[in-house]
Amino acid sequence: FRLPKMGGGSWFMPRLGLGGKMFPRSRGTLWMSALGLAFIAAVICLSLSPSSHSHGRGNVRAPRSPPSLQKMQFVGSRAVPWPIDVRRARDDRPREPTRRPVYTFSTGAAGSSLARAATSLKSRVDVEVCKEELKAMLKKGASPNDKEVKETVAKLSEMWRSTLPPDIPLNRDAEGNFNVMSKPSFPGQLGEDDQGRVLVSLGRLSFNMFKPAKLKCAIKGVRNPIKPLPAYEAKQYPDGALHYAVIVDIEIETPEGKTMDAELTNEAVMWPSQEEGHELDRWDIVFTGGKLKPAPGTNFSIWKPIFEAAYARRKGIFDRLRAFIFRRLFGIEVPSRVQADGIIVYTMKRKPKGWLDLMFLDNQMRITKGNRGSIVITDRK
Repeated sequence: FRLPKMGGGSWFMPRLGLGGKMFPRSRGTLWMSALGLAFIAAVICLSLSPSSHSHGRGNVRAPRSPPSLQKMQFVGSRAVPWPIDVRRARDDRPREPTRRPVYTFSTGAAGSSLARAATSLKSRVDVEVCKEELKAMLKKGASPNDKEVKETVAKLSEMWRSTLPPDIPLNRDAEGNFNVMSKPSFPGQLGEDDQGRVLVSLGRLSFNMFKPAKLKCAIKGVRNPIKPLPAYEAKQYPDGALHYAVIVDIEIETPEGKTMDAELTNEAVMWPSQEEGHELDRWDIVFTGGKLKPAPGTNFSIWKPIFEAAYARRKGIFDRLRAFIFRRLFGIEVPSRVQADGIIVYTMKRKPKGWLDLMFLDNQMRITKGNRGSIVITDRK
């Protein structure tokens, strides 16, 4: 068969003017040319194929020859082994050294949270350190009225508040059994006994509520239990009201030199304050009465004769005047007798009201400041 001419040449080489001379149109010559072209194409394909180095083992590459046996080529001014990734060796420009990342707190939400967490952790550590300092002062006999103790309490309160979320009601976690950590202080103290306990008369200790007023008492400790009110009594007070008591454990010395243990209790009711600006950190408190009773294990044969004799005496003019003033001005019903179980009770019909500001509270310690400025430091049992 014959191939048509295109532009003065053959179909394979148009416009070169070589068709008739380079590729004769005889059949033998044409088939030989075709076979030669096919061979050249096969050689080119094999040289470009990645399987040309497989040595008959599929796609598993043969181990590379040592660098000394590899072919070398020059890229720019460098001799590099072949085959290589030419894109990585395209010039001689030195690469910039890799910089290590510098981590800083960002101003975004995540950075702010991490910064707040770090600050909160440091504040909590500072709170614990300050607590230990305060405990050490109290163990050495420091009083809450001392300037150094007041400064430490103020610093502790400020650090503690910085660790708390805003608008959290601090005065909701009040229940528990607390013991006063500081040494008690009363006006007209009689010194200390050989055990280091404060001595005070029963009249001074109870504001002349109980008789005989001249009995000498050694203060063993002060407790402060806070517990829920009975349902029938809670109806008389705002929501969240609790029973608040201050129990002074004392050892009474009789005129004959005998001793007997007793509990002097002042009872009150407290609830979260509704006063504007103090809804979260203040308790309102009203005192309802008190009692003096023998401690468990006290010998009644010693207790009853002393107190029954004191209340059986005929009241003088001073006692009657005192009872009249207490009843009219303060609504206090002073005790007039000893009950069968040895308890002596007084009540307050016109309940005096005060408040307690919370300065510090955790699962170990509580610090409050009264409306008269008195600071009470207690530990939770």
